[in-house]
Amino acid sequence: MAPPQESNPAEANPDRSKDPFSHSTVETFTGRNMVLSNDEVEAYRDLMESVQREFHPATFGEKWLAQSIVDGVWRLRRNAGIERGFVLLGEREFGRDYDYETDPEVRADLIKKRVLQVHAKHVKHLAQHTKFLRKQLEKDTAELVAMQNERYRPTRHGIHAVPKRRIT
Repeated sequence: MAPPQESNPAEANPDRSKDPFSHSTVETFTGRNMVLSNDEVEAYRDLMESVQREFHPATFGEKWLAQSIVDGVWRLRRNAGIERGFVLLGEREFGRDYDYETDPEVRADLIKKRVLQVHAKHVKHLAQHTKFLRKQLEKDTAELVAMQNERYRPTRHGIHAVPKRRIT
């Protein structure tokens, strides 16, 4: 019996390609499948290719850390989108309250401050999550670079082609 084929619902039914609730899978460095909306698949693959070009993970441990880096960057990008969403939501929710303000910058600041007041708990949680992701991303990157430096260090038989890397 042949293994089941991965399918993209958008390919099977072209009308579903624009459906934001259609999903596809992307195979990660470690072989697991990531389910993403069709709109996100290409961006996620581009991010994976970027990390692949940057780090060239070879061992399972390196691939695991590279995947953790991809996931961390992906989540940071998503958090930035959520943050923008709060501002847009605030524009809709509170925009009319500040129609009297003629200066667009002042109006935008007033709306942002109102969003922070009303949604303080959610904004604070998002900021904490973003901070955690950044720390984890730094840790994973440092660990991957250290792992690769160990693998690429000079040996009795010669120096490997890939130079030592430094975290900047």
